[in-house]
Amino acid sequence: MRLAPALLFAWCALAWGQQYRWVDEQGRVQYSDVPPPASARNVQRKNLGGGTRQQAALPPVTLYTAPNCELPCRDARRVLEDRGIPFTEISVPDEVPLAELKRATGAERIPALLVGSEALVGLSLKAWNAALDSAGYGTARAAAKPKALPPVSLYTNSECGAPCAEARSYLQTLRVPFTEVSVDDPAAIAKLQDLTGQQKVPTLTVGKVVQRGYDTGLYARLLGDAGYPVASK
Repeated sequence: MRLAPALLFAWCALAWGQQYRWVDEQGRVQYSDVPPPASARNVQRKNLGGGTRQQAALPPVTLYTAPNCELPCRDARRVLEDRGIPFTEISVPDEVPLAELKRATGAERIPALLVGSEALVGLSLKAWNAALDSAGYGTARAAAKPKALPPVSLYTNSECGAPCAEARSYLQTLRVPFTEVSVDDPAAIAKLQDLTGQQKVPTLTVGKVVQRGYDTGLYARLLGDAGYPVASK
């Protein structure tokens, strides 16, 4: 994503071994190795203890994000967290100069990653993992944590037309495995009614979460929250 022209940086440092993540009163994401204050929201306790002294001597890793960068920045953060890599996160609010970001990365786009002096602009899982591998942070395959993803189903019918076709195409574009359920007979209609409380199609289910109607933003958020890689590759 490209940001507005003028900016000042809000720094959120994530040191190795820190275990708490929360949102402060100004809406900024904070990390620390001590419990957050009582005013903190969305407190998460994270175990990032997989590092070694050898990793501490490796090139520093810095992640640039912004408050309105939702799915791409979350997926970028997950790349580092899943590999157990210590990093510093710098949040770049929309309202403040991009000179520092441009100086550091050569561009005004986020998410951006610095591995030592190597800058990678925009999330690319292949490029980011390759840079981290080259820097000595092990391999993505060795660090990856297998995760069972919830099943995805798309309910359609023969009269749905464009909305169902677009929903189907969107899932195929994301390469998300899904089961398409045709709702054309009374038994299938009754099942959909029991599941969602109505008979509207298309309806997307991700595990036990139900999304009625088709909306790319809601589909991406729902699938991303479930762990499916929906960012650009």
